[in-house]
Amino acid sequence: MPGFELGKELLDLATFALLTILQNVVLVLTRGEGHNVPTTVGSLGLELGEIRIPATRLIILIAVTAIAVLLHLFLHRTLIGKSIRAVTQDRQAARLVGINVERTFMVTFGIGAALAGLAGALIAPIYTLSPGIGGNFILAAFAVVVLGGLGSVAGAYFGGMIVGIVEAFAGYYIDPELKQAIWFLIFLAVLIVRPTGLFGQVGAEEVGFREQS
Repeated sequence: MPGFELGKELLDLATFALLTILQNVVLVLTRGEGHNVPTTVGSLGLELGEIRIPATRLIILIAVTAIAVLLHLFLHRTLIGKSIRAVTQDRQAARLVGINVERTFMVTFGIGAALAGLAGALIAPIYTLSPGIGGNFILAAFAVVVLGGLGSVAGAYFGGMIVGIVEAFAGYYIDPELKQAIWFLIFLAVLIVRPTGLFGQVGAEEVGFREQS
């Protein structure tokens, strides 16, 4: 539908404009200086032979695993979660069976924003914070979602694990400058063999085209 497509483009532009404004406001307030978040467990870790895993990363792994399990249960066991899945698969059919599509979109946006904020809080003790730090994760996040499969929480979780492990070992054993290139090659190879991703549903990538027709 032309009206829907135009509205979506305007929303994308407005979101990008808001991102730019917020980044520049934070840049002015911080004067471009990076900030670190100190933690009491920063010096602790788990020793596995020659490999040392910092406690902060273990906590993040446990937290992310718990969040992924809870999100999966939420999407499959609750009425709101089933509504989200229904709207994702076919918006018009979901509306015909009585689902409030607009409210479902707002709930989904709220959940996404909350998860993004939680992710920022989890990585704060590891990275130096700056207004443009999110740009460092855009390509990796895209690869994780597509590699795992669109519409799959388990796919996003295991896709993230694959990208993280490959990047860590490639940076250690091959070359830190090539670590992103290695997992990107694996990402392309998986898509050639399985275009829907590891756990993706056939046709999930075409939902947007079906909704606009």
